[in-house]
Amino acid sequence: MADDGALLRAYSGSGSEDAFAELVRRHLALVYSTALRCVGGDQHLAKDVSQTVFIDLARKAGALSNRFVLTGWLYTSTCFAAAKAVRSERRRQAREREALTGTTYGQSWIP
Repeated sequence: MADDGALLRAYSGSGSEDAFAELVRRHLALVYSTALRCVGGDQHLAKDVSQTVFIDLARKAGALSNRFVLTGWLYTSTCFAAAKAVRSERRRQAREREALTGTTYGQSWIP
């Protein structure tokens, strides 16, 4: 069985979809469970975060192929992506509330 570095090199070097699929199979549970915990149990948001992390992995595969431990990068990236997603979701909800009520920060839009 190939290690994570070899799979990353196979993916970045020749575009091996099988190698990337194996990486996803190995680490999906870690990424998803970390995302779920970081987003407060929102399953849909955790799935979005997981997808973002694996897209980042695909983009950065060449640079990451020499890392000793990929799981550390995945965990950290998941935490950062989850924090960003939670911030974006809160901002979206605040904008929606403002649009519904016509107020922003307690001020009315209507004179």
